[in-house]
Amino acid sequence: MLFDKPISRNLSLVFEAMHNAGAPAARAAHPTQGPHRDKTNRISTMPTGFFGTIIVGAIIGWLASIITKANNQLGCLANMIVGVIGSALGAWLAAELFKYKVMEGFSWPGFFIGIGGAVLFIALLRLLGILRRD
Repeated sequence: MLFDKPISRNLSLVFEAMHNAGAPAARAAHPTQGPHRDKTNRISTMPTGFFGTIIVGAIIGWLASIITKANNQLGCLANMIVGVIGSALGAWLAAELFKYKVMEGFSWPGFFIGIGGAVLFIALLRLLGILRRD
């Protein structure tokens, strides 16, 4: 039964079912695909919930603003916004142009794709006149 286990295990089962929905049984059973499990058989990823997204987005936005030399124009909040929106833009472009799906949770390729997307987002903001060129 679903309700005879602790709530954290129930949520893990729900998230795993949502993750594997529509996936062929052979692909879902492959050990390198699907959610990774730790020693207690729980799904383990970097905590990329709300706070993880904000923290990683702030780092990505800060690095992108340094690369584009817009660091003196962007504050902490603007870096977070640029990082989160730029990461989403980068993930979307990677999926559309290169058929690359960014992993759920933290991954280094996803991190660098996020930086690239944030750089493109800053370039778009400059093109629209929202940020000035130095």
